[in-house]
Amino acid sequence: MPIKRIFPQLASGAMTQYPLRIQEYFRTLVNQSVDGRRIRYFDVGASTLEWEVSHSGLSDAEWTGIEELFRECEGRRHSFLFLDPLANLVAESETFIGAPWTKEPGMVLNEGVSDPEGRPRATQVTNTAAALQTIAQTVAIPAWFQYSFSVYARSSQTQQMRLITATDGAFTERLFELSPDWQRYYLFSALAVSIEMIQVAIQIPGGAAIELFGAQLEAQPSPSPYQQTGLRTGRYPEARFAVDMLTQTSTGPGEHGTAIRIRSRVVAHT
Repeated sequence: MPIKRIFPQLASGAMTQYPLRIQEYFRTLVNQSVDGRRIRYFDVGASTLEWEVSHSGLSDAEWTGIEELFRECEGRRHSFLFLDPLANLVAESETFIGAPWTKEPGMVLNEGVSDPEGRPRATQVTNTAAALQTIAQTVAIPAWFQYSFSVYARSSQTQQMRLITATDGAFTERLFELSPDWQRYYLFSALAVSIEMIQVAIQIPGGAAIELFGAQLEAQPSPSPYQQTGLRTGRYPEARFAVDMLTQTSTGPGEHGTAIRIRSRVVAHT
């Protein structure tokens, strides 16, 4: 199903500017029995996140994009897709054998390998086929945004690895020569198609064996410090404005500012 409303990315490729404040709210349910005992439960479904976003120096086009979304949503009434600027957009970032990842038949994965911090969180990936094989994950996000896709990798032998971002009719790829030491490799992507789906993939040659750790996809041009994910990612398809009025401060032609609060339930993607 198409994503009808999407919080726009700035021309710089960032989702927001700083300062940025994020708060997470939790709810505890209390059941009090007749004898006075209290039993407390954490209400998982009631957890919410709130972002306080400040923008300044917005161009006319950037301001218009935010203003049009606010009008289309009728303020708080309708939801939209918001990509958390401080979060990782891929699920199971360290567990390549997990359900969010698809593996081609020749790929053999062994977990428990020592990662860049010396902990057993990395994965050895061996391509037992003669042809190129990939590990990939598909994410329902706008393909035309600017993204950085990164992963830590190494190989004890001279090997190559290709990072790919793709959607119907467009793709970006970059080939890397791996070293015996852990290094972080990344690919910039901005696909010129109006499709709300993107696939990120790690491709290795036939017969090659490499070690992988910490896949990360972010809605910005270059990678930030690694953020581990499980089934909860930085994709929030049910976000809403938490304000009834959109404020605007203009300091000159093409110089606009605003402060916005955005709220969403905390969701896990299965």
